[in-house]
Amino acid sequence: IGMSFSSVGLGATLLCLVICRVAGNNEPPVVLLRSDDLAITAGGTVSLVCASFGIPEPNMTWTVQALDSNDTLTLNDERVNSYIRDVANKTIVISFLQLCPVSVTDTGVYTCTAHNGVEGPSLGLTSAAIQLTVEDQLNVLEPAFLVAQPEDAEVRKNSRATFSCAAFGSPTPVIVWNSSSLVVADFSNHNDQGVSVYNQEVNTSENLTLVVSLLELCEVDEGDAGVYMCTAYNGEQGQ
Repeated sequence: IGMSFSSVGLGATLLCLVICRVAGNNEPPVVLLRSDDLAITAGGTVSLVCASFGIPEPNMTWTVQALDSNDTLTLNDERVNSYIRDVANKTIVISFLQLCPVSVTDTGVYTCTAHNGVEGPSLGLTSAAIQLTVEDQLNVLEPAFLVAQPEDAEVRKNSRATFSCAAFGSPTPVIVWNSSSLVVADFSNHNDQGVSVYNQEVNTSENLTLVVSLLELCEVDEGDAGVYMCTAYNGEQGQ
């Protein structure tokens, strides 16, 4: 049996590979396919899917149990939609549960159950559980990554040299400047012995923080020549 679903970000696991159908006989329901466990960020849309077979056609119900509660809630509102499709000459019931916008409180175990009133041994599972984890946008971690690096520069003796570097990340990245004779790892502004570092933070709509850092060398001489590097990190494998 081949089935494809076009919901964004939807992965599914086939639970039953064979349907044995005898003409005129009733068959207990079986869940053929369910969405994979899913971890997403709050604010978007998620669709969970289950597909089932049975004679007569089964009804599909959804329940959810929050991770911090023993209570089970039945979901039978407008968020649930079911469709009937013929696949390989078999009638399949496909049920979608859509959460929009999804929030942290939607985290839990969602169970789809197929039932058609027919008792007896089933070809497989009559229900399937899907773990949904929703993370708060403010708690989403993104490794620091550089979006601008310093460029080579030639300056006159006793003049000023300025290098710039920028990085995104969540939590806020720390930018470290270093050369053979210099290490500046303080996120706050730095001014010492003719070396100045200026940092500016900019919050973005993606909940990432952009840090722009300027390294300024005053009254340079031959001893300041060399390779200057910036490195960004935030505890999430920065670069």
